[in-house]
Amino acid sequence: MAIGVCDGSIVVVAGDILRERASRLRVIKAEDSQATGGPSPITGLGFSEQKRGTYLFASTTSSVYCYMTNKEGVGKGELLDDRGCEAGCAAMNEQEGEFISGRKEVRHYYIYIYISCG
Repeated sequence: MAIGVCDGSIVVVAGDILRERASRLRVIKAEDSQATGGPSPITGLGFSEQKRGTYLFASTTSSVYCYMTNKEGVGKGELLDDRGCEAGCAAMNEQEGEFISGRKEVRHYYIYIYISCG
């Protein structure tokens, strides 16, 4: 589970929350906080399970990033788009594993391909 915060932070919770088993919390900062000179609020989050791992997509008002997640934690974010979207304009297509980000002028579909992760 992931929770987006207005200061650009993402809280990633690992474990079984419903059964109150030990959970790990990881807090990561959206990468664009440094690039834009200030934090941009998280406007959308989505997980995509692929053969090589689980990816966390995160959009802010100024960018879209993808993070590789695993048992050890969350990896460094990879910039997918240097323009983000407003709150309520991102969704996850779980059947296709696509993160969809929309703006007034265009709609984007993101599918993370492991090859670009290295």
